[in-house]
Amino acid sequence: MGLVDLVRKVARVIETVLRRHPRAIPVLVGEVPPPDDEEVLDMLGVLGGEPGTRVSGGNGGMCATEAAALALAAWHEAVEAAGGWAGIVRAAREMREYCPNEWGMVTAYVRRVDCAGVRSRTEPVRTADRIAERFSVSPRTVELRRRVFPERLARLTLSETRTEK
Repeated sequence: MGLVDLVRKVARVIETVLRRHPRAIPVLVGEVPPPDDEEVLDMLGVLGGEPGTRVSGGNGGMCATEAAALALAAWHEAVEAAGGWAGIVRAAREMREYCPNEWGMVTAYVRRVDCAGVRSRTEPVRTADRIAERFSVSPRTVELRRRVFPERLARLTLSETRTEK
């Protein structure tokens, strides 16, 4: 597997946590434990269904148990490539320390939009405006930083993991 694919997979894990975990930021910096398998399946939307229940897809689909097993395998493969959850935590803490403005913008956006259960289409825009004002940047910059954050953190995680080997 190439580095670009690895970055995408690790970034997908980080993005899933940012959008779906109720305590995303504390999880990323290791203040609370990483999600267990049940939480991962819930975040990925794979939970539910009785054993043997078919999940829609090509060739008649697969059973819910198979879908869950494949989703977990992909998740764990990405986390292991990142040096385990400790690798992600180490990189997140480093980013928090060395890029405090970016970290602040992203964490504010995650807490107020991604994890807050946004109720209207205009709320993210108003929130980005307030965050932008606080950090003296444009709302577009806030949204850009949030959008590229998972990949930046994934790259940092993988660069540290490769350095240690």
